[in-house]
Amino acid sequence: MNHPQPKLQNASPLIQLADYRPSAYLVDQVDMLIALDPTQTRVVVTSHFRPNPEASQRGVSLMLDGDELALVSILLDGRPLASTAYSAAP
Repeated sequence: MNHPQPKLQNASPLIQLADYRPSAYLVDQVDMLIALDPTQTRVVVTSHFRPNPEASQRGVSLMLDGDELALVSILLDGRPLASTAYSAAP
């Protein structure tokens, strides 16, 4: 028996198992430093990514998603990236 799927506001699109594709990148390590403050909490995240050898697409852009975040800096291999090397949207 098929039941209708509830519609949720601002919900991520439903992805069927048949549509799944392995991510183009694997995450090897994530380190977080969290400084709690009543008015301005600061979180510093260091992530280590590598290409996924099982991925069907190679060389695609790495996309990170977050809500209510303010980007302060991005480093690649320990070096700051120029603002022209990436795009960030609110």
